[in-house]
This record gives sequence, C-alpha cells and structure tokens, in this order.
Amino acid sequence: MNRPKILIGVVVLFIAVGAVFPLNASPQPQQTIKIGAILPLTGDAASYGEDCRRGIELALEDSSRPYQRSIDIVFEDTKADPKTAISAFNKLVNVDKIQAVIGGMFSSTTLAVAPLAQQAGIILLTPTAADEKIPATGDHIFSIYPSASSEGHFMANRLEEQVIGRIAVLYQNQTATKTIAAAFVETIQSRGGSVILNESIPDGKYAYRSIMEKVAARRPTAIYLSAYRDPVALLIIIGKEMGLDVVYATQSTLYDEKALSDYPGKLDGVLISGPYFDESSVSWEMISFSTRYKEKFLRAPSVWSAYGYDAADILTYALMRSARDASKPQDKLAGQTFNGLTGRTKIKADRTIEKEIVLYRIEKNVFVRD
Repeated sequence: MNRPKILIGVVVLFIAVGAVFPLNASPQPQQTIKIGAILPLTGDAASYGEDCRRGIELALEDSSRPYQRSIDIVFEDTKADPKTAISAFNKLVNVDKIQAVIGGMFSSTTLAVAPLAQQAGIILLTPTAADEKIPATGDHIFSIYPSASSEGHFMANRLEEQVIGRIAVLYQNQTATKTIAAAFVETIQSRGGSVILNESIPDGKYAYRSIMEKVAARRPTAIYLSAYRDPVALLIIIGKEMGLDVVYATQSTLYDEKALSDYPGKLDGVLISGPYFDESSVSWEMISFSTRYKEKFLRAPSVWSAYGYDAADILTYALMRSARDASKPQDKLAGQTFNGLTGRTKIKADRTIEKEIVLYRIEKNVFVRD
C-alpha cells in the first residue's frame, strides 16, 4: 500500500516532492485549483469554525509552493445549520465553481450536503464530523475524524477499567451524540457494567436542573454526557453545585479552550475522550506548525486548527496528484494512510477510518492527557 505522509513546512515539502518526482522533471505550468470550505463561522459554534479556518489557511500556504500551482479557497458560513449549509454548498458549486469542499464540522451539516456533493461528483472531506453515515453516502465523501461509535466505545472501556459502578447517561438529541451514547451504553453493558439511567437532555438550559435532580435520585457513581460543549458544561456545573460528587465524563465537544475560558475552574476533574493532538511534541513538524500559527494568528493552535490543517493538506494531496496523472481524486484518498498533526489517519477502501482517540482530564483549568 502506498502510504503518503503529510509534511509540514517548506523545506520538508520540497524534499518530499523531490523524492516523489524526479528533480530534473520539466516544471509544470502554473495553474489554479479552487476549493471551498463550509464551516460554522458565526453563532455558538464559531470558535470551532474559526480555528479550523486558520488551520486550513496555513496548510494551503504550505501546499501551493511545491506543487507549482496556486490554490484559491472560498469560505462559507454554515452557522452550524443544515439548511444554511446546503445554501452555502450550492453557492460554492454553482457560483464559485469549486473543485472540492472541506466541511462541514458537524454531522448534521455534513449529512445535509453529502448527497449533493456525491451527485455533483465533488469531493467532500469533513475534518471533524463523526457520523458513520457520512462515508456511506458515496465514493466522493470522506471524513478524517474518529467515528461516533468508536468514541463511545473508547470512553466506556476507559471508565470500566477504573471500575466505575453505577453510570447515568445523558445525551443530546442529535445524530452523532445519540450514536456516541448508544455505543457507550452498549460497551458498558457488554462488560457487565450498570447503566442506571439513559435519557435525552431536554431542550433549554432552564430544564437542566430538573434532569440533574432525576440523575441524583438514582445515586450514580459516574455521569456520562454526550452533547455539545455548552450543555455539557452547564450540566456538570449544576451537578457539582447540587453536591453530586461523581466521575463526570464526556466526549470531544468539550475539548475546546473556549470551554475553559467561559467556565474557568468549574470543570476540573472532568474526563474527555478526544482526538490526538500534542502541541508540546518536539517533532519538527509540530514545532514548525505551532510557531508559524502563532506568528500568523497571534494565538496558540487548537486541535480544531490541526484538523483543519490536516484536512486541507490531505485534500490538496489528492487533487494535485490526480491532476498530474489524470486519475480520480477519490482514488488518492481511499485506501491511503496519512500521518499528520492529528496522528495517523488510515482511510480504508470503504472510506471508514482508523484514528487514534486519547483520554484527557481537566486539571487546574488545563487539558491534561490522562
């Protein structure tokens, strides 16, 4: 199997190109590749989208040089809304005439546009959507994020290793969060664990206290929450205020610096399953990425920045290589393994992926790998 490696930085990229293509090959004419990105750039989820956008921009700066082609990108705001995502996608295809799309960041927006991309024959690569139905849409649809069920299985196994007894499960009524919760419950029960409550989270934060009172009445030793960032944070804070001294565990939506800044010191002790990203790594690639990101954007990169970078780098690889040998871009993705900022991404022939998940704990308002 051919195993291309994502390489970061101009020097390494030129070396890679020299290794793949003969150094005495004739220069290719300058051409432009045009891609689009649909991300949540306004609204409650804007912090995810803005970080991802920055990572994409940095990756495209790196990728355009060695391939001797410029890369143009058009960003569209989904507001994390499926209908808005459809309008954004149609605009990118019909007006901007893009060749491929990065996004969306959530399963709901990605699933809304995936059939349209498949029908149009346009590659859609989501950096962070986890629903298993996404790659099943068709041969033009890809994700590089751990699947929802794999995240649920992972946390269940880690909690069972800690001999957690009575577990209450609360989930948000969204496709991906329900899938994560279902996988979590299935794994806990298969290992002989006890799920004493498995219930959806009511809409509206004013109903959160009542659901936590219901949880408290069951006397759990752990609470697992499968929901987006703010509902998870608010439910945990309410539970702590009620004196619920239990293990709190959740999924990667809480793995966001905005959660720490919005709720400082109130989420300590929470366990989080999340994608691999180690900004403290001493690898040349990570040091280069982190340094250039801070210089350009005057802030530290997040895991969502890294996923944006890797998504853009992988997509660029597929488009550039397919343009050179007149192959299909999807054939440069399926069956390949990429190494990037977010670890090893193996895209299988059916477009499902193998991806590392790690456990984090919040300590003194900092994410610490457990």
